[in-house]
Amino acid sequence: MRLSRRGRRRRIIVSALALVALSWVIGERACFDREAWRADYLQLRAHLEASYANLLWVRDVRGLDLVALDQRTQRALDDAATDRQARRALEDFLAAFADGHLHVDRVKLSKRLERWWAELGRDDAAPVPLDGETAPDVACAALGFGERDGDFDPALREADGFTRLPTSDSVFATAVLERPGARWGLLRIGSFDPRAYAPACLRAWASYRGALTGPCEEACRDAFLYTAVPDQLLAELAAAIEQLVAAGIDRLAVDVMGNGGGSDWVDPAARMLSTKTLPCPRVAFLRHPHWSARLRARAAEVAEDLQKPQPDGDRALLERARARLTALADEAEVPCDLSRLWTDAAAPGCSNLVAGEYYACGVYEWLAPGSLAGADARALLFEGLRYAYTPGRYDGPLVVLVDGRTASAAEYFAAILRDGEAASIVGARTSGAGCGYTGGGVPVVLERSGLRIRMPDCQRLRRDGQNELAGVTPDHPAPWRDGDDASTRARALAATLDSL
Repeated sequence: MRLSRRGRRRRIIVSALALVALSWVIGERACFDREAWRADYLQLRAHLEASYANLLWVRDVRGLDLVALDQRTQRALDDAATDRQARRALEDFLAAFADGHLHVDRVKLSKRLERWWAELGRDDAAPVPLDGETAPDVACAALGFGERDGDFDPALREADGFTRLPTSDSVFATAVLERPGARWGLLRIGSFDPRAYAPACLRAWASYRGALTGPCEEACRDAFLYTAVPDQLLAELAAAIEQLVAAGIDRLAVDVMGNGGGSDWVDPAARMLSTKTLPCPRVAFLRHPHWSARLRARAAEVAEDLQKPQPDGDRALLERARARLTALADEAEVPCDLSRLWTDAAAPGCSNLVAGEYYACGVYEWLAPGSLAGADARALLFEGLRYAYTPGRYDGPLVVLVDGRTASAAEYFAAILRDGEAASIVGARTSGAGCGYTGGGVPVVLERSGLRIRMPDCQRLRRDGQNELAGVTPDHPAPWRDGDDASTRARALAATLDSL
């Protein structure tokens, strides 16, 4: 049978594409360097020993067999015939740890694509000039602010008795849930990433730019992003709480379902929701130059404050902080060799973590707002001193709503309120992301493949000593399952709230 001209053309195209695909496969296999991938794997393994805070915990608590995992990965590399297969072996190795902060950050591009990428981003790399004349919308766009969906989880919106409150001067949605025997106030915090709140940025920049006397460069931008915008968010959070209290609520539920985390303003946000003093969770950190250098730098900043006149009580706090930071830095320099973990299930006899007196908030587990007013290093001693906020804006019964997408800083929010006996937790066990990267963490770029690996350099510990990587387990589980629709989740959540 003779083919039409269109049929012949189609056959030629299909054949050409098949030849291209075959050439690609042959070329990929011909260029494959197994020994280079083995060397990258050994580099990755050594970096985990030195720079991965959860290595021993995953083995000892979760029961991950590191010896078997190593053998399985070595076999996968032996069997690999292409770069793609070898990369998958390393990705599977990392996935076995089930740690949301341990992952491949990016894949190295080809030289041609690297040049194209650099040229494409060259204009974007130069920051947009900002000063006192810059309009808020221009400044916020240049600083990467956007507006994410800040609405309540559908499990609340679909619940019987849900009524949204009128929009206030706040980025945080509020509502009332009328249930038998209780008038619930609902407060939505969709993210702890300041960049998720463009309207708050606009309002913050409108006042921030008035104090600028020249260009707003790196330090100025950091102060805006990490202090001025969080202060604006905390003010708007206070307005949302006041609106709910004025609505005559009996109880308050804070919705952080689907909240993937963010930055340190999570701590004062939690403190605003309770009149109790909430002790900050301890942090265990790596025995690593990354940490010893950070701690010594902080001790040096405290020493500078000690050169200035200070009230006696403040001086005592500063001297104690300097001594503690120095001792912790010394401890971080004591080595621990974990290289036998991959061949000996009983090893090692030491820990790669320092579990001394150090907290997620800094040197102290709590300091009252306004403390150390004359010390430039005050926020290093207690992170909450960076922000303008008033604790205890709400003093009634409190629950925090969580699910499997609640992660990182949102888990901190739930945990500090629960461990401080200020709230009960309702929903499903959280993601289990735990502590992340301090000062950017200790990433590694594998020498031959160019894979960039990020890994957490700390553990955040619950009051009972449990690693937050285990997730926050609800006091009152909502009887829903993965895949349930919004209406089913709404009925399950409403029934759980009714039972409290």
